[in-house]
Amino acid sequence: MSGASATPHPDPPLFVIRHALEIEGSAEATWGVLSDLARYPEWNPYVLALEGELAPGSTLRVTISQENWPEPLVVEPTVVVAEPGRVLHWRGRLGDSGLLDTDHVFAIQPLDATRIRFDHFEEFRGRLAEKMDEEMRGFTRRAFQAMNEALAERVRALS
Repeated sequence: MSGASATPHPDPPLFVIRHALEIEGSAEATWGVLSDLARYPEWNPYVLALEGELAPGSTLRVTISQENWPEPLVVEPTVVVAEPGRVLHWRGRLGDSGLLDTDHVFAIQPLDATRIRFDHFEEFRGRLAEKMDEEMRGFTRRAFQAMNEALAERVRALS
């Protein structure tokens, strides 16, 4: 798993979609927004809803939306790592093994007492991933960017 302390997937990804930015706020404040699952609908344009427990082995119910999808998609990944103030990593599977496997990571790196680097990335594996062209990847990259910018604004507003 590149960029975070997490349990690596046994297979290398076909590709990784990533967006990172600096946020004016502490690691604790950023984690506070990320871990306040009930409030995702108030601020998050990509993860419309996130339900479950942020604990390794727990199953989440994640509703995501992108501009190129007619309807939001609901996935049920398993939490791999949930380290407060550092990293949230879940692993998902769509269909049978090998159809689409993903590792989704939100990593928080303190830069100083009042700034962090937020690294949001997803590793893709499987037959469906092989069919994702650059245009499709661009939609996901823009969705990550929109979420990250909304997160930064939320952290600033609450700090």
